[in-house]
Amino acid sequence: MKENEPYLDVDEAAAYLHLHSETVRRMARERSLPAVKIGRSWRFKVSALDKFTQKNDTVEKKDVKTIMCVDDDPDILDFNKAILMNAGFNVVCCESGKDVLRTMFDTDINIDLLILDLKLPAVNGKDILKQFHRIEPTVPVIILTAYPDSELIGVALKITPFTLLSKPCQKEQLLQTVTSLIGNFSPE
Repeated sequence: MKENEPYLDVDEAAAYLHLHSETVRRMARERSLPAVKIGRSWRFKVSALDKFTQKNDTVEKKDVKTIMCVDDDPDILDFNKAILMNAGFNVVCCESGKDVLRTMFDTDINIDLLILDLKLPAVNGKDILKQFHRIEPTVPVIILTAYPDSELIGVALKITPFTLLSKPCQKEQLLQTVTSLIGNFSPE
């Protein structure tokens, strides 16, 4: 890093990376983007952001599959993220429908699999599924729900085929289902 290099705030970093500021803030909070927290604000160095984007370009070339997990329960998201990242997948977590739509429209992330809870506040899973399927019609979907008998399941089936898993889902069941849909990734 350059000596005396100034720090960017969230909005400046978002503009630099061509991302939404909430996406940058979330990535900093998840520690997937290099940042330091000074007081209540995140700060970013351009040189660190450049290294981050170069590293991610290299990772993409190794054909790492990216999974988007959508659930309003942070414990479920943390569980899924830990399991999937440990198996070598990139994981993008969204806690709401608004996060999903922002991520889909404000980033260049290629999603290889969607894991979706249908019962979400504000923008529900059915609406997310419609939008996602319209944009990514060939991407496989796993519906992970505590309500497998819900009428939303029937509505979702009219939108696109999917694999249904019930909560709570066991680690082995999740990994087996994911790998059957998009394959394994073995880091070199």
